[in-house]
Amino acid sequence: MALKDRKIDERQIEAIIHKGGSVGSMAEEQQPQNVQMRILPTLLGRIDAIRERKPKEIRASRHAWIMEAILDKLKVEE
Repeated sequence: MALKDRKIDERQIEAIIHKGGSVGSMAEEQQPQNVQMRILPTLLGRIDAIRERKPKEIRASRHAWIMEAILDKLKVEE
């Protein structure tokens, strides 16, 4: 049946639009969580020294550097 042959019920269309939906649980699981870490100043100094070797235009933030280190560790351990 061609689309032009169908009768369109505007009430049904409005009901579908206003019905809405819910966000899947996957979206909730993927929300970042805040984690507080205590890191010795000497360790932070070592991290910053490594970061500062790169030009400022491409230097990763401390957060990004630590996240990359965590992901690298997970690859090794898993």
